[in-house]
Amino acid sequence: MRLTWYDDLVKAMPVERLWELMSVKYVITWRRTLLPDTEILYEEPTAEDTTYLHRLEHPLPRAFVVHRAAVLRGEQALQLLSDPDFDPLGTVVLEEEPGLVLGGSERAGNSTVSIVGYEHTRIILDVECASNGVLVLSEVYYPGWRAYVDGSPAEIHRANHALRAVEVEEGTHRVQLVYDPLAPKVGGVISALTLAGVLVATLWSATRRKMA
Repeated sequence: MRLTWYDDLVKAMPVERLWELMSVKYVITWRRTLLPDTEILYEEPTAEDTTYLHRLEHPLPRAFVVHRAAVLRGEQALQLLSDPDFDPLGTVVLEEEPGLVLGGSERAGNSTVSIVGYEHTRIILDVECASNGVLVLSEVYYPGWRAYVDGSPAEIHRANHALRAVEVEEGTHRVQLVYDPLAPKVGGVISALTLAGVLVATLWSATRRKMA
């Protein structure tokens, strides 16, 4: 299921900034030269053109902690994210004020994040924050994901217009993101109730026929 805010991000961002936000490391393109620093790992000449496999020299981490937030929505958020001077490692764009008081002076390099588990429905990270911060992931914000910090439920924010973020206090923490959508559970309950209703109706109908 494609999401409107992800489509907006893709359409609005310069491709180099999109690669940065999505933590892209490899790019296949017909362009020999790209704006970010890259190393060409392979090239495939054809009759019409040449295809190049680039490795970006300085990709953003898949997860990192930011200690400053800008509260913007919609077009304003996209404009800031598109600004060449915007530093994703220094500021995260959120739709609402964070609940924590952020330090603001530290850059992402002063806090550390280790991905210790990564599955389709679960991401586990060890986070060490130099001060209160926001854990930003290059994962698309999607309904059904739940976050836990040291086992306690935490809110997942929509960050940088289309990605996920979780507030984390100063110190060392275990953060888990689990895909646990409500819709299948509701659907299961409705299906069970429907089946029970059909069985009751069938039994009632059979009982009435016997009594007749």
